[in-house]
Amino acid sequence: MPMRLEGSCRCGAITAVAKPQIDLSCKERVRQAMRRHLRTPTLEPMTLSRLVGMSCSNLYHLLEKEGGIARYIQHQRLLEAQAVLSDPATTASISAIAEDLCFADASSVSRTFKREFGYSPSAARAAALAGHKPPVPRSISASLRLGSIAPTALSVISSWIAKILSSERS
Repeated sequence: MPMRLEGSCRCGAITAVAKPQIDLSCKERVRQAMRRHLRTPTLEPMTLSRLVGMSCSNLYHLLEKEGGIARYIQHQRLLEAQAVLSDPATTASISAIAEDLCFADASSVSRTFKREFGYSPSAARAAALAGHKPPVPRSISASLRLGSIAPTALSVISSWIAKILSSERS
């Protein structure tokens, strides 16, 4: 008989074998919700938990390795700021980018950006204008880089998880 674990996503008890796949599916839902609402000023832990249909405590547990929900939101916004600044065609000021991504002001985005990536937003922009790619952020968590997963694999995993969840409800 497989070991049972409590919690994760919308189910009460899941097998230890299924937990990594369910967590992966949940993280993908979180990633998609973040992409859709990244520029929403009211995006905070409670809002994100509602968007993905899970409690704040389950969401925090899911993102614990990334520093929690608020840290995950901030990190995703910083990654987006880096992507915008790395585009040589972007002419928006750092202040405008900070406002668009819901940071308090340009100085707060500059401080957190430098702490996160090890270089300033202006250095990222200068590198892009010079035709260089910015260095890989030192803090990217491999567990959050879900974009490399094939869409067919995600759909197979999602349908498998749906079957597990429906059988556990019965």
